[in-house]
Amino acid sequence: MQTRLRGADQPADLPEGRSTPLVVAVIGAGYVGLVTSACLSSLNHMVRCVDIDPTRVESLRAGRVPFSEPGLPSLIQDGVNDGRLTFGVDAVEAARGADIVFIAVGTLDGAGRWTDRHVRAVLETLLRGPEVPPLLVVRSTLRPGRMSELHELVVASGHSTTLLLNPEFTKEGSAVADFLAPDRIVIGVPAGSTAEVADPLLELYRGIDVPVVIADHASAELIKIGANAFLATKITFANELARFCREVGGDMAAVRRGIGLDPRIGPDFLRTGPGFGGSCLPSQVDLLAAMSDELGLDAQLLPAVGRSNRAQAARIAREILATPPAPQRVAILGLAFKAGTDDLRESPAIRLLEELHARGVRDMRAHDPAIDALPSHPSVEVSRDPYTAARAADILVVATEWPQFHRLDWVRLAGLVANREVYDTRGVVDVDAATAAGFRVRSLERGPRAGGAGERSAARNVA
Repeated sequence: MQTRLRGADQPADLPEGRSTPLVVAVIGAGYVGLVTSACLSSLNHMVRCVDIDPTRVESLRAGRVPFSEPGLPSLIQDGVNDGRLTFGVDAVEAARGADIVFIAVGTLDGAGRWTDRHVRAVLETLLRGPEVPPLLVVRSTLRPGRMSELHELVVASGHSTTLLLNPEFTKEGSAVADFLAPDRIVIGVPAGSTAEVADPLLELYRGIDVPVVIADHASAELIKIGANAFLATKITFANELARFCREVGGDMAAVRRGIGLDPRIGPDFLRTGPGFGGSCLPSQVDLLAAMSDELGLDAQLLPAVGRSNRAQAARIAREILATPPAPQRVAILGLAFKAGTDDLRESPAIRLLEELHARGVRDMRAHDPAIDALPSHPSVEVSRDPYTAARAADILVVATEWPQFHRLDWVRLAGLVANREVYDTRGVVDVDAATAAGFRVRSLERGPRAGGAGERSAARNVA
């Protein structure tokens, strides 16, 4: 493996530190493909983004982005207006004359199982085309070992094109900033190749001055999945350590700060919560656990991380319902798997909602700033604001860390709820304001803190 640190040797004649514009095709207009396309066009490259769904393509041409991601709609609109970003449905036509083609299609099937079928289909289509681009780059996250198989397809085709892996490390809610100011750039090259085969990608990213890791395909695959698995492990560790804190009377906020000041550990991803979710961390932890079984590796840590994460929602549900009388009407504040997105995939808030339902709670209302409806759970009424959702609730449960929930009007809420009871799974509630309004606040980080009379029955307002 080689590591290149770039930045000091940038040519001085490039405007604003950017590279010479390249023609790039991006196959796939999903989350990864759209962020890649918009950000590359903002770096002055000519980008052709392709998707098989003509309806999605027409929406994008009209400036409508199919998911919530801060900064992305304006970046796409700027690219379209300047003519640097176009959308189409023909991958072969988009690849014609392109310097680089990115493949950014899904690698999970409808049942959540890993597959390289879509990546393989795009690759085979491009290799059969009348003009094969000199550089093909997989942007999708693959099961480790798959890149070597795809490389064999390229070799068997007889074309001189090179197949690289360039995994993305963007987080939903901050993807644009993560792309344009990343921690590192990772490039996977065929085993036995020299690092120079990655030079076109280095040119593409010139002006983004961060460490560049050039490694073989398999190592690059494991850098991507290993990084996410480690972050998932830190989240799970924080949730388990918080249970110790509560049992012995500790304050997890203080413990997190004390641990996080150790530079070997750091404070990030040590916040407690209802578990990790989204499209990446759960599936990649489960993938490594499954591969351990298949390969006879007897891994112990990662399977335990997955089990603990899945159990977290049930632990919280049991605690919410433990204090008699058990709440009958629950208001869930937050549905997305994290703040800054409308993504419900593997959302711990949804898992918590389902656990409460399984334990007999039938009256649930919810509010999320980015979500208007919950088709998968039609019995859950999604309200336009947190105050409507809270009306006559026995308990408020904060399940997503939206900053809006730190600024709630607790005096107003006190006049709406049936019981002044809050369970804050994310540690975002203004505890002083809530307790001053008479709420009892419980969280994952410390024992309950009561306000007013300090009892559940202190407020019986039903509005």
